[in-house]
Amino acid sequence: EVLKELPPKVREMIILPCDPASMEPYRQSEQEFFKYLAEQRMTIGQFLRSVIDGYNIGGAQLLSILSRIRQQAVMAKLDAAFEWIDNFLESGEKLIVFAHHREPIHRLQEQFGSVAVSFTGEDKLEDRDAAVKAFQSSPDVKLIIISIKAGGTGITLTAASNVAFLETDWSPGNNEQAEDRAHRVGQEAESVNIYYLVAEGTIDVPIYNLVREKAQMLDKVHQLDKVQSGETITSIRDRLNAQLGALGLKVDFDPGHLVESVRLRAEPWLTMVEAEEYARSKGSKILRTNLNDEVRTGRLQEGVDVRWVEQHGGRGGIWQIRKEAIDRRIEERKRGRGRPRNS
Repeated sequence: EVLKELPPKVREMIILPCDPASMEPYRQSEQEFFKYLAEQRMTIGQFLRSVIDGYNIGGAQLLSILSRIRQQAVMAKLDAAFEWIDNFLESGEKLIVFAHHREPIHRLQEQFGSVAVSFTGEDKLEDRDAAVKAFQSSPDVKLIIISIKAGGTGITLTAASNVAFLETDWSPGNNEQAEDRAHRVGQEAESVNIYYLVAEGTIDVPIYNLVREKAQMLDKVHQLDKVQSGETITSIRDRLNAQLGALGLKVDFDPGHLVESVRLRAEPWLTMVEAEEYARSKGSKILRTNLNDEVRTGRLQEGVDVRWVEQHGGRGGIWQIRKEAIDRRIEERKRGRGRPRNS
């Protein structure tokens, strides 16, 4: 039997109006954010690109302010998101909604009641399985609300061909993996429709644009993996530049080095805090202190399992762990090997 080709993805940015009262605290935080950017002598684009690329040139304080205004932006657009989702569900089709923070997920569940189920890292494994089963099989369950970290991988939701993001991840790869919960074998629709719900006049807009820009660039660069027999370094570089030209980009590089660099950057990396949260979402208690110990003892190998990402100007840095490595530690824990020491 020949497998049916997956349908195309169709992405759309939906601009949502914000509640004026909710925008007051947002604007205050935004002013603080831009003031701090000016003091650091960097543009918003430079800072956001650094975060999207996996390092942070602005330091912990600026990142904290950014996290706050992202949360305030999602709360400001929440009422409009309720209305958009309600209008969508009137079509009779099912919808997957991804978010990141707990409050909007809980608010969505409260708003849509019995027609909705949710899937978060706080839920027991059996409750998550029940939510997926209900969404896949019950005609009365039209909406599933999912934490990107907890449910962005490993589950199948082909009962829906429509995916909406109330919040996104910094990594284009993680967002695309979340999209793929509906875009997989068993999907019968002619297309999988992806909606990014963006708060008008907020940080949502540049973040969305930059994340999509990086996704498009990585799509182009990944084509280097399809090196044809007989190609030279020069021909590979020229072919890549022809592809990147549409984005206004040009590169001059050692292609062999770039292929490996891009391959590594395209793979999911997590900070130790994110790794701890990810492990918890998978039902495993692996603490970041245990992971840091394993870096020091060499059990997690630098350059293979973990990497050190320096901040701009040499002001310290952070350890990041490859998602594949934390998945391996979770499996070892399940098998009773490599149990982390208690902290």
